[in-house]
Amino acid sequence: MITRNMIFVLVILSGITLLGFQQVVLSREVNKDFQMNPINPQEGQFNSEYNTLPTDGTVDESNSRSIKVTFAEKLACSDGLVEDNDVIISDTTEERLSCAFISTGYSDRKMWDMPLIAYLEKTYDVTVVTDDNIMDGEFTIDDLKKYDFAFMSESISDWKLGGADDDFIKKAPIPFFYTDLCLAAPAYMGIVSAEGLYGTIIDSVGNGGKVIIVDQDNHPLNGGFESGTQVNILRDTDEGNIRGIFTYCVPEVNHIPIAVWAGDPQLTVVFGLEAGTRLYDGLGLTIDPNLVNEHRVAAVGIVAQATKYITIDGCKLIDAGINWILETGTAVEDEEKYVTSAPIEFELSQNYPNPFNPTTEICFSLAKSGHTTLTIYNVIGQVIETIIDQQLTVGTHRFTFDTHNVPSGVYFYQLRSGGETQIKKMILMK
Repeated sequence: MITRNMIFVLVILSGITLLGFQQVVLSREVNKDFQMNPINPQEGQFNSEYNTLPTDGTVDESNSRSIKVTFAEKLACSDGLVEDNDVIISDTTEERLSCAFISTGYSDRKMWDMPLIAYLEKTYDVTVVTDDNIMDGEFTIDDLKKYDFAFMSESISDWKLGGADDDFIKKAPIPFFYTDLCLAAPAYMGIVSAEGLYGTIIDSVGNGGKVIIVDQDNHPLNGGFESGTQVNILRDTDEGNIRGIFTYCVPEVNHIPIAVWAGDPQLTVVFGLEAGTRLYDGLGLTIDPNLVNEHRVAAVGIVAQATKYITIDGCKLIDAGINWILETGTAVEDEEKYVTSAPIEFELSQNYPNPFNPTTEICFSLAKSGHTTLTIYNVIGQVIETIIDQQLTVGTHRFTFDTHNVPSGVYFYQLRSGGETQIKKMILMK
């Protein structure tokens, strides 16, 4: 039975390097060994020698182009933005929209949000605000008016918002984007009743990172995905066995349903609210006709610890949400953006479902175009089926393996492309 408490399939949380938010000036000496991409970081550990950044550079204040960058931009260095003896340059002559990124005040959690902040800084001027700032009254509802939109991270502590201005969230003066759907509660967003369902999905069995598109109207929030499509928002990883971590709710107000968790279709993960939607009162007893959100709201429920595993498809849904609340277009106008903003690796994901009968989906990512084969073997190395043997482009690809006349047992599927090979095991149970 689903309760409003967290759903734990299996909780295995990985350790996170502790790094704080700070703004720095990069010198012309750039550490090329510090590898982390904005959303989908490269595997490996941080070089402790570079856990702090050089600050011995100089800034020409008269120059129309600034070399002052945030710490999150430093984390993006590995995607090709920084060359030898260069610095990251941000063009201040181009007007950009502004974002208030609301993050945690706990130093040991700040690192969770860095990949998302780095990603957003490629498009927006981002200012980080903490839940402590809100709780202490240092950042109020009036301060929100300085920004074009707000991005509320799951890293925050919900209870810290209790000391904020009345209806800080419900009556926000700007559009809001959420990854924390536990804020669906009556005291915050007000989109569920006192008995409503919301919480966290923590799944490590290899099938948690997927959602199913349920939008029937080709809404801009769907990121260009058709209804019924299974979208892998979070990539598989062997680090801490994390396969997918979402937040969810079951909205009880008028809303735009976009995607549900593949593991339980009644749990909504992606949705939107139009401006003027009537919300529940603070006690969640009734929908208050006088209590409405002034601006659009969009949500993609992702736990902060999982943001570094967001896929290109996940980026598309996030961008679709931001573009929709800002009314600035769709997320699929420039496919090249996702190749450069969220670099992908050669990676073969665990099939889903697994064990399976009679069909299963195999998903993989290619870092470069090339001839690609996906082959199924039995335990003695015999080829059962070659699913693909063709030229494929950069990006994420999905194929279905239909077992038809194949008997139950353990099988292996092997991906080869561009001189690289990966293999995984799957189980057919008839």
